Amino acid sequence: MLYIVVLACILLQVESHFMGAGIEANAGYDKTLILVLLLASTGLVLFFGVCFIYNEIQQSLKQSTVIHGEKGATIEFKRLGAEAFHLFLSHTWATGQNQMQALKKELSLLVPSLEIFLDVENLTNLGDLEALIKNSEVVLIFLSSGYFSRWNCLREARETLVAKKEVILLREIAQMHGGGEMSLVAHEFDQQHKLHASFDMAHDAPGASGIKNALENTWSEKGTILWHRVLPFKQMSLKMIVSRLLTQQENNHGQLTIPGELKFDEVRVPALKADQHYHICISSHQAQSKKLRSEIVDTVKTMAAVSRRPSHIPSFPLSSNSKGSGHSKNNTRTPTQALPLNKLQVGVLGDGGGCTLQNSSNLLLLLSSDALCNTDLMADVREALLLGVHIITVHDKDPSGATEEFENFLGACPADLREGKITMGDGSVVECPKLFDALAVDWLGPNTPEYRKISVALVAQAVKPDCRKETAVMMNELDRSLSNIVLDMETKEEPNDVHATKGDTYSAFADTPIRPELQLSASKPAM
Repeated sequence: MLYIVVLACILLQVESHFMGAGIEANAGYDKTLILVLLLASTGLVLFFGVCFIYNEIQQSLKQSTVIHGEKGATIEFKRLGAEAFHLFLSHTWATGQNQMQALKKELSLLVPSLEIFLDVENLTNLGDLEALIKNSEVVLIFLSSGYFSRWNCLREARETLVAKKEVILLREIAQMHGGGEMSLVAHEFDQQHKLHASFDMAHDAPGASGIKNALENTWSEKGTILWHRVLPFKQMSLKMIVSRLLTQQENNHGQLTIPGELKFDEVRVPALKADQHYHICISSHQAQSKKLRSEIVDTVKTMAAVSRRPSHIPSFPLSSNSKGSGHSKNNTRTPTQALPLNKLQVGVLGDGGGCTLQNSSNLLLLLSSDALCNTDLMADVREALLLGVHIITVHDKDPSGATEEFENFLGACPADLREGKITMGDGSVVECPKLFDALAVDWLGPNTPEYRKISVALVAQAVKPDCRKETAVMMNELDRSLSNIVLDMETKEEPNDVHATKGDTYSAFADTPIRPELQLSASKPAM
């Protein structure tokens, strides 16, 4: 509307200018043409405005109402009186305001009948905080950096305990946004002696220390819900919050579902080819590789029973050098039925179980700065890339452990893997997929079993069928260099390398030995 008003003023000004100065006649300007251009620009602005509004509506429609049970009954919360809320969001503005605004929006879209208090939208007087909490059924405390250093946050937490309200602890997991384990929150709490002393003098028990102890007990007894930005994890958190709210209303809601969410019984993995035995292999040089395999296998066992309904994997050409237009078995992989999640096969390289890069279609790499600086582990990654084995990267986001920011990995990663250009022994350069082209899967620990299931399901979704034959050009390059990769240690002088041990075979990758169990043969690898 403002744009139209401004445009009208411009048109009047142009008309007046033309009339007074005779520019149209003297300078050859066409008043009609100028008017048409201005109207056209107005039409474009209106068009893009309508497109923007339409896109916002579509995004809102995608967030369907939470449903429960097989019949899909809509969740409805009991209507409350004025100034009463089903959920009170307690947080610090410094590291929690954006998250809580997003949370309220998400919950309101999923359950329109839910009444949620958010201070920036509902608070008119700071003196009303205690009364507002008394009029709320459940209080959600968002634990992020700085919460216990804010006077009003302490007021809200104290009143929650005094009024014996049901508490939901939601914590930020991203360190860059103020996330961390409870021990970090407690350490931060201990730095606020002066503030807490003043707070204790102004309020009856429980004081600041009593608030911290009560929340720690709630943490131990009921656990915490994680604030995660990746959609499948976020949907799980939203369902957990709604479930806790419904329990407070004594609503036997059954199992909650969100339309379009990740469903474990619908996750499929590609069927293995005759010469393939493992969907995923893990390098024995990966820290705690056997434990990582066990976590995946055990988590799959705990998931819901999988559907046996078959799905299909599309066919792929064998080679870019294939001739002819027919779809014979020589140039096309026949469609293969996909398998349910419980058929996922995971092995560890060189652990005695027969798992090798040659009979695996994917290599799982748990990212860390130490892992990316591990020469032996990176040798396995290079070898996998040259064989056409797909790399699945996972990023440890377990808030109970020592997580790293992704930027650390970019700096620690060897340049050839980061850029996807590996130099062979004969000096030729083989182009491979860049290590970080595919998005890393967030990996959450066993202390958060519901989220761990999502991590495993996302890893399974990242599994690709055997694609070695789709890298025929790369394999030809590898074949040309095999004579340089595998050296006869008995006839050639051993290189002077601190990593060398007798019996090691050297690869073309700078000063990197290939372990005997992973050694490439001089013949073409089995396809």
